[in-house]
Amino acid sequence: MSAVRSHREDTTEGRFIISFAAMTILSRLYALMKKSVTIADSKGKLKTLEPLARDMSFNELKNYLENIYMIFDGRGGRRWSEMTKKQHNIALRMGFPDLYAALPEWGPR
Repeated sequence: MSAVRSHREDTTEGRFIISFAAMTILSRLYALMKKSVTIADSKGKLKTLEPLARDMSFNELKNYLENIYMIFDGRGGRRWSEMTKKQHNIALRMGFPDLYAALPEWGPR
């Protein structure tokens, strides 16, 4: 939000609330990108993955993840769009290894 231009006080307040929520989410994403993640491999051995921020910028992260979406069919079914190995690796390195393994409970049915 570069400039606040509105005629009503409630509109200005709403813009500040949305901006605060967006900055909170961005701050959390930046923190996760700078954090090392420890996972267990298939044999149970612990492996530490380097922070994602060493390999890509935030804009590159957005570019890789922007085309993930949920597909709804005409019978009420839903599934994730096709995801690449790189996208799964990004979720793993952000600390969410099973992020796209199952459908969320909160989505439309």
